Amino acid sequence: MVTAHHATPGASAAIRLDALTGSTAKKPARRLSAAELTESRREEIADAAIKVFALHGYRDASIAQIASQMGAGHGTIYRYFENKRAIAEYVLNRSLLKLTSVVTDEPPEASNNAAEYRAQVERIGRGLYDLMIAEPELGSVVFFVAGQVDSEMREQVQGAFDAVAQVTEMYLHNGIKKDFLDPSLDTFRTAAAIVGMIFEGARRVHLADNPRAEGESWSATVTHLMFDGIVAR
Repeated sequence: MVTAHHATPGASAAIRLDALTGSTAKKPARRLSAAELTESRREEIADAAIKVFALHGYRDASIAQIASQMGAGHGTIYRYFENKRAIAEYVLNRSLLKLTSVVTDEPPEASNNAAEYRAQVERIGRGLYDLMIAEPELGSVVFFVAGQVDSEMREQVQGAFDAVAQVTEMYLHNGIKKDFLDPSLDTFRTAAAIVGMIFEGARRVHLADNPRAEGESWSATVTHLMFDGIVAR
């Protein structure tokens, strides 16, 4: 989340004076609270764990490997997580949040015509595939590792995809309301089909030898299917 910072009165003048005199007065760093320190440490462990899970899978990964990845003793891990499954759940939730935010951060009501909606779909597709390229371990966790843990984690993944489908259905309702989408659409199933295409593309991008080219191809294909169809005109 981006937080706006507002300059206090006279702050700009002080900055100009510092630039002229070469002085750079520094405020003492704020000390993190105990809760912030704990969360920061949990994030470090998650960063190490996602690499280990992606490399070894869930079953073959160990607490010792995660500790070694982050350069700590394995006893450190147990101060922040009860066991390996707790780490996997934390990693999965973080990964799903990143993945789903690409879709949910776009306002469904923003498009006013088909061209604007098409551009929105293209942004979402490219954003998702860019994320797969930038953070390949994320794709490993969501599409493969989670399924190795247990049925509860598989349900978490499905729940996240269902939530994205609900948001996608809001895009469709917006298009129907503004008369640029077919009012006879089965919005529930159409939204699920769109999400299925987009996330299958993300899975394929994760597996591709050339993920950048694969991402571009999937973005173009999904957009073409949604807006142009497959029937020759």
